[in-house]
Amino acid sequence: MRVTVHNDFHGTEARLNVKVEARWNETDDRRAWISARQAQRIRAKLCGVRDCTCGDALGMSGPGNPGLEEQPNGAIVLTGLKRS
Repeated sequence: MRVTVHNDFHGTEARLNVKVEARWNETDDRRAWISARQAQRIRAKLCGVRDCTCGDALGMSGPGNPGLEEQPNGAIVLTGLKRS
């Protein structure tokens, strides 16, 4: 599945090819794992400014982005992905 994430503050975006888990709840939402290294690359693309607080752990800001859950090992789980 291809997911586009945005940072409205900097006017940047990143397109991700993610492998989505099978349906995991009754609302048909899906989630995808992003490794810690992938998260670092995405953050650098969306906001490369050190110590900037414009976005969340992945550098996303603004409407239309998926939710995320930070994992202890630095990985990110994108949540709320809908089938297009």
